[in-house]
Amino acid sequence: MLAMAKQRVQIGVVVAVALVVAVLGAAGPTVSAQSVSDMEQRDRLIADQENLLNTYRCLFGVDVAGPRFLVI
Repeated sequence: MLAMAKQRVQIGVVVAVALVVAVLGAAGPTVSAQSVSDMEQRDRLIADQENLLNTYRCLFGVDVAGPRFLVI
């Protein structure tokens, strides 16, 4: 009886592992060419925004002198 119980547990473990592998395999990498293009466009937009912010900082003298600390 004990041998049959162990065999059932082993079979259950094998089935559980097989199901996990199947689910993860089906999920796989889902990055498409469109989403890569979207990421590249977003990265360019962020870089453009940072450049514009730096331009305004220099133009209006904001944050160009470095951080100032208040000493009490």
